[in-house]
Amino acid sequence: MAALDGLDHYNRGETREPASPSMNTASERTDAQSAVTVIGLGEMGFALAGAFLDGGHPTTVWNRTSERADPLVARGGAERPATVHDAVAASPLVVVSVKGNATARAVLESSGDALSGRSVLNLTDGTSAEARAVAEWVRDTRARSISMGRS
Repeated sequence: MAALDGLDHYNRGETREPASPSMNTASERTDAQSAVTVIGLGEMGFALAGAFLDGGHPTTVWNRTSERADPLVARGGAERPATVHDAVAASPLVVVSVKGNATARAVLESSGDALSGRSVLNLTDGTSAEARAVAEWVRDTRARSISMGRS
């Protein structure tokens, strides 16, 4: 995960300048950058959301403890809708990083029909069988599943 090395500063609510001058900050977004939703703001989800913001991607974040998103929203970039449905509906790519595939599925189920047509990247921990079961369920909702669960 070399791409994430050195991103621990996001957990402290700090920001850094983009890695190269060609990368846009959240305040310099363009329509060409894909929107992304990050569900789950533990260490990994928080760092990923910060990296998406630094890359200039319109970023929507959701966490069951909504205050966890405060530093990302305060830095002027992340959107924090009240519901999972609205968070999923905000972006074509949904990144899920929660504790356990049962939780991932329960959270995604609460998004209702918003998953249809979206791509879901599941970075949730658990077994391969659990990740496959969530991926199958996601595909059944007419969404695209990109599973990369950690065990």
